[in-house]
Amino acid sequence: MMDPKYTEVITPIESIDLYVANPRFDPVEDQRSALHAVCIDQGSKLIQLAEDIVHSGLSPIDIPMVVQIDGHSRYTVVEGNRRVAALKLLAQPTRIDEAPLAEPLKKRLKRLAEAFKVKHQDEVKCVLAASVEDAKHWIQLRHTGENKGAGVVSWDGASTARFRGNSPGYDALEFVRIKLAGACDAEVLDRFPVTNLERLLGDPAFRKSMGLELKGGQLTSTIDPQTTAKNLYVVMQDLQQPDVTVGHVYTKDDRKAYLAKIKPQLTSGTPTKESWKIEGRGNAESSPNSPASTAKSASGKKGSLPSSKTRNHLIPRATTFPVDATKANDIYRELRKLDIRLYPFSVAVMARVFLEISLDLFIQKHKLKGALAAVAGKQDPTLRHKVECVRTDLLAKGAEKTVINSAFTKFTSTDSPFSIGQLHMVVHNAHFHPDAVGLIRAWDSCEGFFLALWDRM
Repeated sequence: MMDPKYTEVITPIESIDLYVANPRFDPVEDQRSALHAVCIDQGSKLIQLAEDIVHSGLSPIDIPMVVQIDGHSRYTVVEGNRRVAALKLLAQPTRIDEAPLAEPLKKRLKRLAEAFKVKHQDEVKCVLAASVEDAKHWIQLRHTGENKGAGVVSWDGASTARFRGNSPGYDALEFVRIKLAGACDAEVLDRFPVTNLERLLGDPAFRKSMGLELKGGQLTSTIDPQTTAKNLYVVMQDLQQPDVTVGHVYTKDDRKAYLAKIKPQLTSGTPTKESWKIEGRGNAESSPNSPASTAKSASGKKGSLPSSKTRNHLIPRATTFPVDATKANDIYRELRKLDIRLYPFSVAVMARVFLEISLDLFIQKHKLKGALAAVAGKQDPTLRHKVECVRTDLLAKGAEKTVINSAFTKFTSTDSPFSIGQLHMVVHNAHFHPDAVGLIRAWDSCEGFFLALWDRM
């Protein structure tokens, strides 16, 4: 029975205003600014949400909450601003052109808007709260963690796996996450559409080209594990590109065309004597060839690979570097101990310092000042110049190209929480807040770079 302070309403999308005091960003003055602020804050996540809305509709267990402020007849959404923003862009595609989104994301959003126009009505079911104060309790429980059990209690990995049951796509994802730990982009694995991979794995022609078999929901391979993981990762990287949608793998002909495109990027592996099961974490951790049993730190010690979703420290405690410079070693040890979820600013600032000190010591050790000057040209060397200089030297010294280039992308991409730009904003932008979970995942993509650097000191 619903409390009389809350009632259900069904209203057109255009009669709902975004909340200009949304806690996700600094207060803004008008609706256009609020929509743009959501776009800037969410980026590609907003497009993922729009795609889910187009394909599945709005979640019936997560209804937007609205209020009527100062007696106005219009509604203001106080919980569900991301969903309403996505709906406004889908319902009025003219807004997409001026939205502060990358062009590939705009193109993807416009295609989704066409599908939305055909499949959906322009009305939204909402819960109307009597006031903002009446809504605050529920908003707090929704966004501030478990609250000793009163809030949203997330599933752990085992719960998620049990819910998903036999999922070849999920098994493939977790297998790649472990097998290529440190040599792949963790964010790619976190954001790519598993359902699209499931469609591909359900196609016999695609499986044959990958050396895969599917029997009774169990995915198996007939080529060596390392090649299997690398080929799956190639597909995962491609599937998360903004211009690749469900329409590219939906029908048999779509998948045939997709296979023709991706096949030249796949590697021929060594056939195994018999097929072996791809069973996600369970298989990867027990396999004698898995990273969990064979990966070593720079000091030669074996260690486990903690999940970035449950870790509270930027640097996993199982990761050890041979850091013999006093200041760098002290910072490194603090980064392994500080709880990033409690001290995100401290960790972000120290991570930037650790990056620059590591680069400076490497440049000094290998006498690269001349090479650095050549990279910088007529400018004073910046942190980016140092990254470029060390990257070039590590590759010349035989460091694994995929590992070094993946980290370089993180250091230089504007979207990466570990980018030079975002680490700089933590220090110099009064309104910028570091993303703790994003930093952990970005570190996992950059860790191999630091290992390669310190291993050569």
